[in-house]
Amino acid sequence: MPYHGSRLVGYNEGPDQKKPAKTNLCSSQGCTKGHNSLPSGNSCFTMDPLSIGVSVPTIAGGALATASKVNTLRSNYQNADKEMLQLQRLKEYLQMNRSLLNNLPVNVKSHLPHLDSSLADIEAALPSPPPNAKKRHRITWATRDKKKAKAEIGHLKDIESATSVTLLFSAYNLL
Repeated sequence: MPYHGSRLVGYNEGPDQKKPAKTNLCSSQGCTKGHNSLPSGNSCFTMDPLSIGVSVPTIAGGALATASKVNTLRSNYQNADKEMLQLQRLKEYLQMNRSLLNNLPVNVKSHLPHLDSSLADIEAALPSPPPNAKKRHRITWATRDKKKAKAEIGHLKDIESATSVTLLFSAYNLL
């Protein structure tokens, strides 16, 4: 339906329903015609206070959310070197743990049949930090790799917990 002023203009009920009903909605502003669309120039269109009251906080909330995301990206970018170094150390510990796993006695390894493959999967899924972090690598870390690394570290913690419980139970059985 076409707008006229701050209200909709209704259509005639007769056979020709494309013509808007003649109204005098904004005669206080000198307008005496019904319109098919929003008027231009010296318009009769006004915005009600409720619309303003709703749109201002919505726009402010969107701006605040955007500023928060930009601040998080900036922080991730600034800490990228330190976090990539920590990730490299974690990958080295994973490799060391996998080699120690191969030296466990057979009766202990039998309780952990899938541990080596799980550690290998996590090690492969972790992003590989570059040897020298350039601006491009820090941006990639801030926008993509940090989320991926956090998810894989969460999987690693789950496996570590399950492995610790399994080893405790197997040690109890050996006593």
